[in-house]
Amino acid sequence: MLIMSVALQCSDEILTIVSLLSVQNVFYRPKDKQALADQKKAKLNQPEGDHLTLLAVYNNWKNNKFSNAWCYENFVQIRSLKKAQDIRKQLLGIMDRVIYQELVQTTKEYMREVTAIDPKWLVEFAPAFYKFSDPTKLSKLKKNQRLEPLYNKYEEPNSWRISRVRRRRN
Repeated sequence: MLIMSVALQCSDEILTIVSLLSVQNVFYRPKDKQALADQKKAKLNQPEGDHLTLLAVYNNWKNNKFSNAWCYENFVQIRSLKKAQDIRKQLLGIMDRVIYQELVQTTKEYMREVTAIDPKWLVEFAPAFYKFSDPTKLSKLKKNQRLEPLYNKYEEPNSWRISRVRRRRN
């Protein structure tokens, strides 16, 4: 879905939606404020469907500078949005290596349902995210094998790891 979104010029939006689908429900509905919560949710609702409603929630949160207060006022779970934001960043950081369904943290970090990909496919199917590196800046061994991501090129190699994200928060 992410790779094919390039052809439709909606990669950023699909990346956000995929990240939001990986977390629990973003809305909450307190018993003493159900009517107000329903009104707030209705304002964010998109008639095209639930996926675009999730995108609208994330974009509104982003437009409000990732505000906790905005989440509280709109009965949106800040934890779910922050987790989706982390997943989104992780997806951007690892898309040049594998395609996977789920990241899991146990005693070690694991990816479930993983498929190795030829990095050259990414340049062909997702040119908005990838380009070939300058061969004059690579060793002879790495020429024609290495891709340079257009996003997160300043991140450290292991920045995708869940444990690293948790350590930064503490």
